[in-house]
This record gives sequence, C-alpha cells and structure tokens, in this order.
Amino acid sequence: MREIYAIYLLEKHKGKDLGKALFNQFHQWFNQEGFESFVVRALTDNIRAKRFYEMNGGKSIGEIMIIIGDKNYPEARYLFATQTS
Repeated sequence: MREIYAIYLLEKHKGKDLGKALFNQFHQWFNQEGFESFVVRALTDNIRAKRFYEMNGGKSIGEIMIIIGDKNYPEARYLFATQTS
C-alpha cells in the first residue's frame, strides 16, 4: 500500500479541477505500478478535502494524530482501491 501524505493547492487555483486532475494521476499511476490500494490523509478540520476524498470513493479508515511543529493535529485517513476486479 502507498500513501499520499499531502496535496495542497494555492487558494487561487481551487475550484478549477486541478486537484482532481492531480489526484486522478496519482490514482492511475498507483494502478499502473500494480498497487492494489493507497491511503490519503487530511486534517480533520479540512472539510473541503475530506468531502473531496469521500466523493471520489475514499473509505474512511479512522484518524491518527500528527505533530506539526510543537502541536498535535488529528488527521482523517481514507483508503482507495486502485484495481477493479
């Protein structure tokens, strides 16, 4: 299994389907490389990212805590299958 740790777009580029195009490229690449699944993460307060992953087939697999600087932040994790039977 592989993991996408972070995808960020500048605010001026949001809403132009650039994030979706980038995500789809990752998805296709993982599939071509033979990986059956991958995980993406989003900070739990990033509602837009969580909604995006859910709308694109991500299955919630729980939360973890990460440290950024000296603070703890909860992150949601989503599992994606790359290959269909």
